[in-house]
Formats: sequence, structure tokens, C-alpha cells
Amino acid sequence: MKYIKCITVFLLIVANQAAFSKPIPPGSGVGDIPANILILLDSSASMKETISGVDDAINTPRDVIELSDGNIIVSQDKGGLVKFLTSTGEKDDSFAEGNVNFKGSTSDSNCGNQDSSIASGSGHNKLTFGVSKNVVDHVGEEIVFVVNENTGNGKVIAIDTSGKCVDVIDHDELGVDSGKGFSPEALTIKTIAGEDHLFVSGGYDRGDGDGDRGYFYTKNLTSGKTTSCNVYNSIVFRETNSITVADGGTLLYAALKGHVWKYQLEKIDDGSGGITYCPITVRSENVAAGGLNKEYYFYYKFRNNSDCISSTEKHCKAFHIQLDPDDSSIMYITGQANDLFQKVKITDDHLIPIKSKGIESKEKTIS
Repeated sequence: MKYIKCITVFLLIVANQAAFSKPIPPGSGVGDIPANILILLDSSASMKETISGVDDAINTPRDVIELSDGNIIVSQDKGGLVKFLTSTGEKDDSFAEGNVNFKGSTSDSNCGNQDSSIASGSGHNKLTFGVSKNVVDHVGEEIVFVVNENTGNGKVIAIDTSGKCVDVIDHDELGVDSGKGFSPEALTIKTIAGEDHLFVSGGYDRGDGDGDRGYFYTKNLTSGKTTSCNVYNSIVFRETNSITVADGGTLLYAALKGHVWKYQLEKIDDGSGGITYCPITVRSENVAAGGLNKEYYFYYKFRNNSDCISSTEKHCKAFHIQLDPDDSSIMYITGQANDLFQKVKITDDHLIPIKSKGIESKEKTIS
């Protein structure tokens, strides 16, 4: 699976990079970082403005994913999804059935008249991607999944590469066991034992005056089997910026407030047609399952944002995370402080920096 995950706001890789009004941020093009790992997004204010110069404007970009043919789909806070053809660097005018922008519909005929609409955001609309080529009824096709975080009506929408809706996992379905729906915050897709699994983290309003509760949903995309997972430490799951899963479905990592939380994953097989995985969030059960009696990695606390680059023992404050697709002991981290990008080694106690780079061209390589 050729896959670039854009972590923060926007990265667009096209044949002619000179077409952009702003260069690719520091941290890009580092030789020992795989091409299919998303490279740091510039989180400065200027990158949150409209960017022109390709074929049309891109409005408040949120995430980007590279398809197997090299073309790119970008999500926007205000404007839905757009596809760029790397051969021309321009938008695909045939995308979304000729509408150019996929914004969905409140009654989408391609998805059984379900609501596939992507509400226009207010600068905080999360539109996070995942992609699979092993989805039931669509095996061999590339299907793109996108979280539309919208309080009260969040959903996961699946589209094909032409921009046509193929499925909607709506607010109620995501939180079916809660009876209150579920607003998704982050998703990831991982191939485990030849099957693709969708993991979605978020939360719902309990309606009892005690605020929101974390929630977790997982779906075996290859078999169609779904599971709603009971989770504790609910603030992690309802507010995480990013989740990523280790090879073999053994561990789940979640970024929250700069720290990286780690959970053992439990294999669920009730004999009803497909295996799913849920995070073990009760500490005693996590230890019994072979997990450490430590559920998170603290980031390096620093007075000056650039100082954390000099740390050889702890990672800098994490905003988004992604495991290396070929080595689950390696993690890539981006942070908003100085648009930091880090490659780290996962140990029992810390995330040890291997390479760090920030916007001020301060770089640290640990040999």
C-alpha cells in the first residue's frame, strides 16, 4: 500500500513543486525517512490560509493521501475533498462526478441515500484519511476513508478514487452500543494477517452533565465485522490527535497533549465472521496481557521550543504520530513547536530521538 499520511494541516507533493507559493517545510526529503511516511506539515499561520497557484485555491487544508497511481487527494476544512493529478499538478475536473470537490450529500444515491455530506467547518473541522485495497465488495479497488469530525453528526465516509461515495459509517453506527452516537476524532487503517482493519477513536456526550466519554470503534474491512470497544482513560480516546497501530495488531499508540499513549490490543473472535481488535485500557488487564505497567511516554519538557531537539532521551511534544510501515519499533512524530519532525526509536521507557528537525533549520542526528 503506497500511502502518505499528512499530519497537521497540509502537504502536497506534485511534479512541479515550484507551483506552490510556499516551499516544502524543513524536515522534507531526509534520506533515511521512507517516502511513504508523511513528512512534516507546516503549522504556521500562513499555511492555514488559502494557497493558490496550482489550478484553483486550496482552502484550509487538513490532510493528504497519495494513491497507488501517484495522484493525491486533499481534504479541506471548507471545501470538502479534491484530487490532484501529479502529471499536471492540477485538480481532476472529473472528480466527484464532475463536481471537482467532493462535499457529499444529505441523501447520497451512491450510498443508499445515506448522509455523506461533509459539513463546512469553522477552522477546526477534522478530515483525516486512511486507504485500503482490501474492502469487502471492493477488493482490489482503492477505497479512501475519511473522518468527518463534526460534533453531533460526525461520521466516517468511504469514497473510491473517482470521488464517488461507497459507504457511510454514520454517527449512530459508530456509537451503536453507547445509544448516544459517536463523534470520531482520528482513524488509522492497518493490514493484519492479510486483512485490513479500520480503527476509529472519538467520543460522545453522555448527557448526564458529566461531559463527554471516550469511545472506540473497529471494523474488519475485509470481512465487514464491526466491534464497539469499551474504553477507560476516556480523555485519550475522545481527544487524541492521532492513532497508529503496530504490525500484527499488537499495540495501539495515541497522541494526546504531547504525550504518546500505548495500549495492548486484544484480538476479538466471537465466531460470527471476522476478527477485530480492541484496546485494553484497564491497567491490570493490560499487564496481564503482556503490556507494561506504563501506559504512556512523556515528552521532553523544555522552556524554549527549539531546546527539545537537543534531547537524546525523550521525544519532543507530539501532535501527530505514524509508525514506520516496515518497522514497528520506529515512529515518526510531528509537533507544532517549530514545525518539528522527529524519527524516534520505541523503547520500554522512552521514545528515543534518532533524527530531529525543526523549522529554524536546527537538526540533531543521534548516531
